[in-house]
Amino acid sequence: MKKQIITLAIAIAFASCGGSKQNPQSTTTNAADSQPAATQPAQPAVTEDFINQRIKEVVRYIPDHGIQEGSEAYITPEFFAMLKKAFELPPQETDGIDEASEFLYYFIEGNGDCTASMADGVYDVENDKFDADKFFANHQFANFKTTIDGDNATSEFDYIHGNPDETDNHKISLKKVGDNWLIDDWDDNKKDVKAYIDNYGK
Repeated sequence: MKKQIITLAIAIAFASCGGSKQNPQSTTTNAADSQPAATQPAQPAVTEDFINQRIKEVVRYIPDHGIQEGSEAYITPEFFAMLKKAFELPPQETDGIDEASEFLYYFIEGNGDCTASMADGVYDVENDKFDADKFFANHQFANFKTTIDGDNATSEFDYIHGNPDETDNHKISLKKVGDNWLIDDWDDNKKDVKAYIDNYGK
C-alpha cells in the first residue's frame, strides 16, 4: 500500500511539471511580428512653384472658340464632359445672335486678336497655318497667388497676351486626378457652363 502511494505521488508530480511547462511557441513572440510595419516612402510635398509651373503647361488647353484636340488629358473628366456638351449644343439664336453661348468662346483671348497672335511666325498666311506653340510661347504669366489644399489648388495670376498693355487677371482651379493635376475650373465659369447646359440642353 505504501509503495502504491509513493508511485501515485511521483505520477502526480510528473503531471504537474508537464502541465506547468509552457510551449515555447506559445510564449515566444514571433520576430516578424515585432518588426515595425514597412512604410511607404513619403511623397514630396506639392509646392506653389510646382503648381504655378503646371498652370503654365495646362492653360493652353482652356477652350477658346472651341475645344482643342488632346485637351481631355488636361481637364478633369467632370469639367471636360460639361464643356464638350456645352459646345455641342445647337446655337440659341435670338434675332440671328447667339448671345447665350457667347461666353464659351472668350475664355482666354476675348473677342479679337491679341499681340501674341500677330507675332512673327505665329500665323502663316500663305499656307493658312497657325503655330500654337509659338502663340502660347508669346504669352507670359505674372503675380501668381496660389493656395494648395490637399488634392486641390487655386491660383490667381496675370496673363500677358504678348504685350504688357494686354494683361488680364484669371483664376484657375486644379485638381489632382491620379498622378496628374488637371483643370477643374477657370474663372469660376464651371457653374455658368452647367447653367447653360441645364437651360438649353434639354
